[in-house]
Amino acid sequence: MNIGGLSARDIDEHLVSSGWLKLEGGPVDEKALSDWTEVVARRLGMPTRGRSLPVVEVLKPRRPGEAPSTSLSGKYGFEQFPFHVDGAHWSTPARFLVLACLRADEHRTPTLLVDRMALALTSEEEALARSAVYLVRNGRNSFYASILSNGQPFLRLDPGCMEPLSTEGEAALQLFSGDRLSPYIQRITWSAGDVAIVDNWRMLHARAPVQSANSDRVLLRCLVT
Repeated sequence: MNIGGLSARDIDEHLVSSGWLKLEGGPVDEKALSDWTEVVARRLGMPTRGRSLPVVEVLKPRRPGEAPSTSLSGKYGFEQFPFHVDGAHWSTPARFLVLACLRADEHRTPTLLVDRMALALTSEEEALARSAVYLVRNGRNSFYASILSNGQPFLRLDPGCMEPLSTEGEAALQLFSGDRLSPYIQRITWSAGDVAIVDNWRMLHARAPVQSANSDRVLLRCLVT
Protein backbone atom coordinates (compact mmCIF):
# COMPACT_ATOMS: atom_id res chain seq x y z
CA MET A 1 0.00 0.00 0.00
CA ASN A 2 1.33 3.42 -0.99
CA ILE A 3 0.66 6.50 1.12
CA GLY A 4 1.20 9.89 -0.46
CA GLY A 5 3.22 8.24 -3.23
CA LEU A 6 5.51 6.50 -0.74
CA SER A 7 5.73 2.76 -0.25
CA ALA A 8 5.58 1.18 3.20
CA ARG A 9 9.33 0.64 2.95
CA ASP A 10 9.92 4.31 2.05
CA ILE A 11 7.92 5.44 5.08
CA ASP A 12 9.70 3.05 7.43
CA GLU A 13 13.13 4.15 6.15
CA HIS A 14 12.22 7.83 6.49
CA LEU A 15 10.99 7.37 10.06
CA VAL A 16 14.17 5.50 10.97
CA SER A 17 16.41 8.19 9.46
CA SER A 18 14.50 11.32 10.53
CA GLY A 19 11.87 10.38 13.10
CA TRP A 20 9.07 12.05 11.14
CA LEU A 21 7.84 12.92 7.67
CA LYS A 22 5.24 15.16 6.07
CA LEU A 23 2.92 14.17 3.25
CA GLU A 24 1.52 17.07 1.22
CA GLY A 25 -1.53 17.44 -0.99
CA GLY A 26 -4.11 15.52 1.01
CA PRO A 27 -7.86 16.26 1.01
CA VAL A 28 -9.10 19.48 2.60
CA ASP A 29 -12.66 18.38 3.33
CA GLU A 30 -12.98 17.49 7.05
CA LYS A 31 -14.59 14.07 6.57
CA ALA A 32 -12.20 13.08 3.78
CA LEU A 33 -9.14 14.32 5.70
CA SER A 34 -10.28 12.55 8.87
CA ASP A 35 -10.74 9.32 6.93
CA TRP A 36 -7.32 9.74 5.29
CA THR A 37 -5.70 10.39 8.68
CA GLU A 38 -7.14 7.13 9.98
CA VAL A 39 -5.97 5.26 6.87
CA VAL A 40 -2.42 6.51 7.48
CA ALA A 41 -2.68 5.59 11.17
CA ARG A 42 -3.83 2.04 10.36
CA ARG A 43 -0.80 1.63 8.13
CA LEU A 44 1.35 2.23 11.24
CA GLY A 45 -0.54 0.23 13.85
CA MET A 46 -3.75 0.46 15.87
CA PRO A 47 -5.51 3.86 16.11
CA THR A 48 -6.36 4.43 19.77
CA ARG A 49 -8.77 6.81 21.45
CA GLY A 50 -7.42 9.23 24.05
CA ARG A 51 -9.59 10.26 27.02
CA SER A 52 -12.79 8.81 25.43
CA LEU A 53 -12.37 11.06 22.37
CA PRO A 54 -12.95 10.00 18.76
CA VAL A 55 -10.16 8.05 17.09
CA VAL A 56 -9.41 11.16 15.03
CA GLU A 57 -9.53 14.19 17.34
CA VAL A 58 -9.99 17.82 16.31
CA LEU A 59 -7.41 20.22 17.81
CA LYS A 60 -8.02 23.98 17.97
CA PRO A 61 -6.27 26.71 19.99
CA ARG A 62 -8.26 27.40 23.16
CA ARG A 63 -8.00 29.77 26.08
CA PRO A 64 -7.33 28.20 29.50
CA GLY A 65 -10.95 28.64 30.62
CA GLU A 66 -12.23 26.87 27.52
CA ALA A 67 -10.17 23.69 27.97
CA PRO A 68 -9.85 21.05 30.72
CA SER A 69 -7.54 22.32 33.43
CA THR A 70 -5.34 19.23 33.15
CA SER A 71 -4.77 19.67 29.40
CA LEU A 72 -1.94 21.68 27.85
CA SER A 73 -4.48 24.17 26.48
CA GLY A 74 -5.91 24.50 29.98
CA LYS A 75 -2.47 25.30 31.39
CA TYR A 76 -0.87 27.31 28.57
CA GLY A 77 -3.69 28.65 26.38
CA PHE A 78 -2.22 30.40 23.33
CA GLU A 79 1.34 30.31 24.68
CA GLN A 80 3.87 27.83 23.33
CA PHE A 81 3.25 24.36 24.66
CA PRO A 82 6.12 22.61 26.44
CA PHE A 83 7.78 19.81 24.53
CA HIS A 84 6.14 16.50 25.29
CA VAL A 85 5.11 13.10 23.97
CA ASP A 86 1.47 12.15 23.46
CA GLY A 87 -0.01 9.51 25.74
CA ALA A 88 2.50 10.09 28.54
CA HIS A 89 -0.38 9.41 30.95
CA TRP A 90 -0.70 5.87 29.55
CA SER A 91 1.43 3.02 30.86
CA THR A 92 3.03 2.98 27.39
CA PRO A 93 2.83 6.24 25.39
CA ALA A 94 1.47 6.19 21.85
CA ARG A 95 3.92 4.68 19.38
CA PHE A 96 3.16 7.07 16.53
CA LEU A 97 1.33 10.33 16.14
CA VAL A 98 -0.50 11.26 12.93
CA LEU A 99 -1.36 14.94 12.52
CA ALA A 100 -3.29 16.48 9.64
CA CYS A 101 -3.99 20.13 8.83
CA LEU A 102 -7.61 20.98 8.10
CA ARG A 103 -6.98 24.74 8.25
CA ALA A 104 -3.78 26.73 8.73
CA ASP A 105 -4.06 30.16 10.37
CA GLU A 106 -2.67 33.30 8.79
CA HIS A 107 0.62 32.89 10.66
CA ARG A 108 0.86 29.19 9.71
CA THR A 109 1.58 28.38 13.37
CA PRO A 110 4.03 25.47 13.22
CA THR A 111 4.35 22.29 15.19
CA LEU A 112 7.84 22.13 16.71
CA LEU A 113 9.86 18.91 16.88
CA VAL A 114 13.04 17.88 18.68
CA ASP A 115 14.79 14.56 18.12
CA ARG A 116 15.66 13.15 21.54
CA MET A 117 18.59 11.33 19.93
CA ALA A 118 20.20 14.69 19.13
CA LEU A 119 20.19 15.85 22.76
CA ALA A 120 23.08 13.58 23.79
CA LEU A 121 22.43 13.64 27.54
CA THR A 122 25.49 13.25 29.74
CA SER A 123 25.64 10.18 31.98
CA GLU A 124 24.75 12.40 34.96
CA GLU A 125 21.75 13.89 33.13
CA GLU A 126 20.52 10.49 32.03
CA ALA A 127 20.84 9.22 35.60
CA LEU A 128 18.74 12.18 36.77
CA ALA A 129 16.04 11.46 34.18
CA ARG A 130 15.95 7.85 35.41
CA SER A 131 15.88 8.58 39.13
CA ALA A 132 13.49 11.53 39.40
CA VAL A 133 9.95 10.36 40.18
CA TYR A 134 6.68 11.94 39.04
CA LEU A 135 3.04 11.45 39.81
CA VAL A 136 1.53 10.83 36.37
CA ARG A 137 -2.06 12.00 36.64
CA ASN A 138 -4.66 9.90 34.84
CA GLY A 139 -7.68 10.05 37.11
CA ARG A 140 -8.19 6.81 39.03
CA ASN A 141 -5.43 5.26 36.92
CA SER A 142 -2.70 7.66 38.08
CA PHE A 143 0.71 6.13 38.72
CA TYR A 144 4.34 6.95 39.55
CA ALA A 145 7.04 6.94 36.88
CA SER A 146 10.27 8.54 35.70
CA ILE A 147 11.15 10.14 32.37
CA LEU A 148 13.49 7.28 31.46
CA SER A 149 13.40 3.72 32.76
CA ASN A 150 15.62 0.73 32.19
CA GLY A 151 14.21 -1.51 29.48
CA GLN A 152 11.71 1.00 28.12
CA PRO A 153 12.41 2.26 24.58
CA PHE A 154 10.41 5.45 25.01
CA LEU A 155 10.79 8.70 26.91
CA ARG A 156 7.83 9.71 29.10
CA LEU A 157 7.46 13.49 29.12
CA ASP A 158 4.47 15.77 29.57
CA PRO A 159 4.55 18.62 32.11
CA GLY A 160 0.78 18.79 31.70
CA CYS A 161 0.17 15.47 33.46
CA MET A 162 3.49 14.73 35.21
CA GLU A 163 3.89 16.31 38.64
CA PRO A 164 7.48 16.34 39.96
CA LEU A 165 7.70 15.10 43.53
CA SER A 166 11.03 16.76 44.33
CA THR A 167 13.44 19.44 43.17
CA GLU A 168 15.23 16.59 41.39
CA GLY A 169 12.12 16.09 39.28
CA GLU A 170 11.93 19.79 38.45
CA ALA A 171 15.59 19.73 37.39
CA ALA A 172 15.02 16.69 35.16
CA LEU A 173 12.21 18.49 33.31
CA GLN A 174 14.60 21.34 32.55
CA LEU A 175 16.73 18.92 30.53
CA PHE A 176 13.96 18.89 27.94
CA SER A 177 13.01 22.57 27.78
CA GLY A 178 14.24 26.07 27.01
CA ASP A 179 17.67 26.82 25.62
CA ARG A 180 18.72 23.18 25.86
CA LEU A 181 16.37 22.33 22.98
CA SER A 182 16.70 25.48 20.85
CA PRO A 183 19.55 24.27 18.57
CA TYR A 184 17.63 21.11 17.68
CA ILE A 185 14.15 22.45 16.90
CA GLN A 186 12.60 21.43 13.58
CA ARG A 187 9.32 22.88 12.29
CA ILE A 188 6.29 21.53 10.53
CA THR A 189 4.82 24.53 8.72
CA TRP A 190 1.27 23.59 7.84
CA SER A 191 -0.86 23.97 4.74
CA ALA A 192 -4.37 22.55 4.44
CA GLY A 193 -4.25 18.87 3.49
CA ASP A 194 -0.79 18.19 4.92
CA VAL A 195 -0.40 15.01 6.99
CA ALA A 196 2.59 14.36 9.26
CA ILE A 197 3.71 11.08 10.80
CA VAL A 198 5.76 11.44 13.99
CA ASP A 199 7.66 8.74 15.88
CA ASN A 200 6.29 9.57 19.33
CA TRP A 201 8.91 7.46 21.12
CA ARG A 202 11.73 9.44 19.50
CA MET A 203 10.47 12.95 18.74
CA LEU A 204 9.35 15.50 21.32
CA HIS A 205 6.80 17.96 19.96
CA ALA A 206 5.15 21.23 20.89
CA ARG A 207 2.83 23.80 19.36
CA ALA A 208 4.44 27.18 18.71
CA PRO A 209 2.73 30.26 20.23
CA VAL A 210 -0.57 31.19 18.60
CA GLN A 211 -0.28 34.84 17.63
CA SER A 212 -3.96 35.67 17.18
CA ALA A 213 -6.85 35.11 19.57
CA ASN A 214 -9.00 34.60 16.47
CA SER A 215 -6.78 31.86 15.04
CA ASP A 216 -8.67 29.43 12.83
CA ARG A 217 -5.91 26.79 12.97
CA VAL A 218 -7.40 23.29 13.02
CA LEU A 219 -5.40 20.08 13.15
CA LEU A 220 -6.63 16.51 13.30
CA ARG A 221 -4.78 14.01 15.49
CA CYS A 222 -4.75 10.24 15.68
CA LEU A 223 -2.70 8.30 18.26
CA VAL A 224 -1.31 4.94 17.18
CA THR A 225 -0.29 2.09 19.48
